[in-house]
Amino acid sequence: MACLLVVDDEPVNLEIIAEFLRDQSHELVFARDGRAAWEMLEATPERFDAVILDRMMPRMDGMEVLRRLKADARFGTIPVIMQTAAATPAQVADGLAAGAWYYLAKPYQEAALNGIVRAALSDHRSRRELVRVGDELRGMLAMTQRARYRFRSPKQARMLAAA
Repeated sequence: MACLLVVDDEPVNLEIIAEFLRDQSHELVFARDGRAAWEMLEATPERFDAVILDRMMPRMDGMEVLRRLKADARFGTIPVIMQTAAATPAQVADGLAAGAWYYLAKPYQEAALNGIVRAALSDHRSRRELVRVGDELRGMLAMTQRARYRFRSPKQARMLAAA
């Protein structure tokens, strides 16, 4: 079961998100502002599979949470879905440039949120698997003291070089 951190300072927005995601098998954890969300993330960095993040909040806004997430390697593969009323083209561009994987303008439809959450979780699983495979390959190569390779094509040489 995927665990989603949902961050919004408006209780009604948290209720709407919970209702929209009610038929999915996700664990939802709620935070009322960015500071509370950051404290949860810091306390259990491996717990969350995605963050649904409001942009405008007291104490710590969503953009600051996003900047902290992207600056911390522990959270490199966690997708962030920015959901906000701040939806001018410049605001959307700023949010995406800061590292949001998806940008959802309020008000939005249930199907849009569900589709984006499914895509974000699929991306997260794929990225985690790629990291796992990369770590495994690096470990195998680190054990190699001497090797000889024969290639049938430049593509095979590029594949080994990438590994």
